[in-house]
Amino acid sequence: MAGLVWGDPLLTPEEALAKFTVPEGFRVELLAAEPEVVQPIAFCWDARGRMWVVEGRTYPNRRGNPPEGGGARPEGTQLADIFGGEDRILIFSDEDGDGKFETRKVFAEKLNLVSGIELGGGGVYVGAAPYLLHLKDADGDDRMDGVPEVLLDGWGWQDTHETLNSFVWGPDGWLYGCHGVFTHSSVGVPGAAKEARVPINCHYWRYHPERKTFEAWASGTSNSWGFDWNERGDWFSEACVIPHFWHIIEGGYYLRQSNPLGHFNPYVYTNIETIADHLHYVGDTPHSGNGVSDEAGGGHAHCGLCIYNGDNFPPEYRGRAMMFNIHGQRINQEQLVAEGSGYVAKHLPDFVKANDKNFTGVALKVGPDGAVYFIDWYDMQKCHRTQPEVWDRSNGRIYRVKYEKTWKPWKGDVAKLGGEELRGALAGTNGWLARQALRVMAERARVAKTGAEDGALGELAVKAGRTGEALMGLWGMRASGAGAGKLGGLVAVDDVVVAAKSLLMMLDGEEVAAEMKLAAVERFHAKHGGGPVGRLAVASALQRLPLGMRWGLAETLTGYGEDGKDHNLPQMYWYGIEPLVSGEPERALALAGKSKIALVAQHVARRLAESDGGIGHLVRAMGKEKTAGGLVQLMKAAQEGLRGRVGVAMPEAWDGAWGNMDDVLGRRADAAAHAGEIVDLRSGLAVAFGDKRAFPRLREQVRDGGLAVERREAALMVLVQGEDPELGALVGALLDDPAMRLAALKALPRALK
Repeated sequence: MAGLVWGDPLLTPEEALAKFTVPEGFRVELLAAEPEVVQPIAFCWDARGRMWVVEGRTYPNRRGNPPEGGGARPEGTQLADIFGGEDRILIFSDEDGDGKFETRKVFAEKLNLVSGIELGGGGVYVGAAPYLLHLKDADGDDRMDGVPEVLLDGWGWQDTHETLNSFVWGPDGWLYGCHGVFTHSSVGVPGAAKEARVPINCHYWRYHPERKTFEAWASGTSNSWGFDWNERGDWFSEACVIPHFWHIIEGGYYLRQSNPLGHFNPYVYTNIETIADHLHYVGDTPHSGNGVSDEAGGGHAHCGLCIYNGDNFPPEYRGRAMMFNIHGQRINQEQLVAEGSGYVAKHLPDFVKANDKNFTGVALKVGPDGAVYFIDWYDMQKCHRTQPEVWDRSNGRIYRVKYEKTWKPWKGDVAKLGGEELRGALAGTNGWLARQALRVMAERARVAKTGAEDGALGELAVKAGRTGEALMGLWGMRASGAGAGKLGGLVAVDDVVVAAKSLLMMLDGEEVAAEMKLAAVERFHAKHGGGPVGRLAVASALQRLPLGMRWGLAETLTGYGEDGKDHNLPQMYWYGIEPLVSGEPERALALAGKSKIALVAQHVARRLAESDGGIGHLVRAMGKEKTAGGLVQLMKAAQEGLRGRVGVAMPEAWDGAWGNMDDVLGRRADAAAHAGEIVDLRSGLAVAFGDKRAFPRLREQVRDGGLAVERREAALMVLVQGEDPELGALVGALLDDPAMRLAALKALPRALK
């Protein structure tokens, strides 16, 4: 799509700074600008509080195509390809602790289409499609050592503003990131066969640096370019075009841009929806709101995300989500309010306004001093375009927004702290410091291969006075090398959030026996299954268990009728149950029959209708069901599974099911409320099975001028699909019926065959 090009003149850094507006007590400061930095596209922090910034000079087009058959240690043409672009990694440092950057170094240059960066492993992780690279700096001279290591390849770049991005360390020691909807990847270690790769094209993913394990962690949304977690360890993402804010749950499926249910798994059926109770644009469509949505929040396009966890801003800011609004040239903020198993995102007044249409915020993060740092691509162009000439390569800015009354510059090196000091950092209110402490602990454990600090951290996890502090103790245990046994010992602690995170971290261990996993989930459920937060953890855990071990928990979870209206639980239950259905259809139908979650019952039946031989199980169930409501549910599922299909082999139990329907219609007290629906559904199924006995009644329904037009049209469409031999005469007569003339004209080509 061609983007808008604004007519406002480009401002100097000083002029742009003067135009910012912020709430009372806050101040925006310019830290760096062109020519020191241009086209900043991503950044991260090291343990010394230095800012590592990627200059995305190669965007919007990758330079050349990578050679086939490259390895983990690139050489020759592969190495030339990796360094065939114009991107650089810069290091900005406040050497004297006065809050200003005195030095700027070039760590690496000529990289090709870099889109993500994070420190770790004695170097830096870099996303540059088709590669996830690790650039080492073992001697600490702030220059890349030797050649990069290719950790993963197969990342696509069909749409270069939807490549791997938004790298962030999770509290569990995995490296997380985003991947957009219109780029198609097949990710694996170099040389991996297709079947050993993970396909992704609209996903949240994670990579474990020690195990070298890659996972597609959740599926959906759009071209997200912002991912972060709060103090409860829950993940959130912004999005463009579709609704703008999402609570991302392990194993969840979310609305996708363009094709809402276009997941690799065709049996998702129902997505988890946005948690935002508002939009940031006005008008009937997202793009129609551009330029006219100032009061609503600025527009539909968002980029970057941080959940504020610093100690500089006033207390009410802690836990707020902040993201850029691209067309609104501002930072939106959301209040995350716990509700049921998840959250509702409430609209708050915009936090920062640039008041300059050239402002193009890309990434923002909390810094070591508790201020929020952000990078500005700064360009008249706002939408992705592949013509290099439309982009201004000459500028870029780095800013900080701080609360002046309590702001103090930070100077130190987290990597030099002792064990007790690191534990103190975990228990403090400086979220940046706590996250860095987790990374340092993980690095030390990787080198020492020991978990020497587990004891004190375990005590913090159990006895801390607040959930956030206890979680930091738990995550510190994990970072320091705590294994499944110690994590499993915490799944029944009193704090449900701490217990839930313990459970999910234990389950991701490849070395954990399936029986041990099941026992941990059951122990957790016995303690915390009484509430929605606990049941959400069990629902995610279900997908980590072997199929045969899921049944008991699935049957228990679907018995919680109060979860039927929860934002996440019905869908999450279904995602864990779905793989069971085709393997044991009778047991699945029994589960559906007892389920107090209507969505699960409906989806079980629909999944059976779409599986080989599954329709026969559904029809047998129709022959036994004695309630009108239950019949409708089974018949709707069968209809959905057979949509667009005719000439399906008639199941052996169909005659018995037909007779049972007559019996229910004649005897059941609830039949009157469902009679018309049952008869219509039965007729549709009969036609799909090639059962002609429904045709006379359908013709009568089409001709009956006393019925609602919708029912008459539905009957006509069934006759069309079933290729009724009398269709021609029927359609001819309908041409004289004003109410049915349009439907008849649509059916005419089929009638004349």
